Amino acid sequence: VDIFWVGRMGVAASLAAQGASDRIFSSTFWVITFLPSLVAPLVAKAAATGNTQEVQRQVGQAIFLSVIIGTFGMLLLTQLPQQALAVVGVLPGTEVFNHARPYIIIRSLSFIPAIISTVAFAAFRGTMDTMTPLKVTLCCQVLNVLLDPVLIFGLGPWAALGAAGAAMATAGAELVTFGVYMWLLLKRRMVRWRYMWQPPSWLSLRPLLVGGLAVQLRAVSLNVALICAMRSTLQMDTNGIHAAAHTLTINLWQLGGIVLLSLGSIASIIITQTVNKKASEGGGLIAAKSAADRILVWGLLMGVVLGILQVGALPLLRVFSPVEAVQEAAKVPSLIAAGT
Repeated sequence: VDIFWVGRMGVAASLAAQGASDRIFSSTFWVITFLPSLVAPLVAKAAATGNTQEVQRQVGQAIFLSVIIGTFGMLLLTQLPQQALAVVGVLPGTEVFNHARPYIIIRSLSFIPAIISTVAFAAFRGTMDTMTPLKVTLCCQVLNVLLDPVLIFGLGPWAALGAAGAAMATAGAELVTFGVYMWLLLKRRMVRWRYMWQPPSWLSLRPLLVGGLAVQLRAVSLNVALICAMRSTLQMDTNGIHAAAHTLTINLWQLGGIVLLSLGSIASIIITQTVNKKASEGGGLIAAKSAADRILVWGLLMGVVLGILQVGALPLLRVFSPVEAVQEAAKVPSLIAAGT
């Protein structure tokens, strides 16, 4: 959503700044935020056995840790924005930096709400409820869509804020998402206040840390590669043309990539619940292996279909940016991305 409206500004440096800032925010978020990947299977295991109290405890402790981790991430990016942007090659005095600095500061203010919302999303998935997160996400994305043009381009007494307005719209939507998720978790008794205020014991914290280390090895390697790619494109020119093209390519790929990556989350839930069910109820190790095989086949088929659709979606590049140089620079990378 933000990419579309920032791209419509027709300023390559603004689009490059948003891409660089989002890369730093997302990489920081996913490197230090391992909880969502672990909460879903833990909740799924407790839900499969009908242990409501364990579900509440797992969700509550994850929220407690989310506040601590989110505070660290927020302070890191709001207090050291120049150093953070330097990681992707955005240097002070450049046009890209002037757009990127306010963007990343404002965006980082939503670090705590964003991580708690992600944990809540994982908790609902763990109970096999995928419709609730979908409805919450759709409603809050609509809010983001409504706020973006007003804050970016201005309306009446509202002054135009440019790329910083996109960050403000996203942060506002994240805050609303957090509020809705917390209300739903409490209403459905998936968490209790007392668990959210209790530091987890070492016995319950240990599996999170051990599992988190394994998850983060993959997250770190992936995000190092993404940061290096963004840094390389930013160094290719001074006007941000190639960095803007890279931003469009990544976001066009994510239209289908998110669908494929979601299969991993689905697999962690289905396999965990299948393993913990009785054999008489269709569970057990053999049933879990069969479910994993089916998910792999679906992943292959969906990958082929989405790759073809991405090639067909290349004309959308002109929708995201009116700058012809950006459109041309994004065509070949988008074709390569479709093949992955």
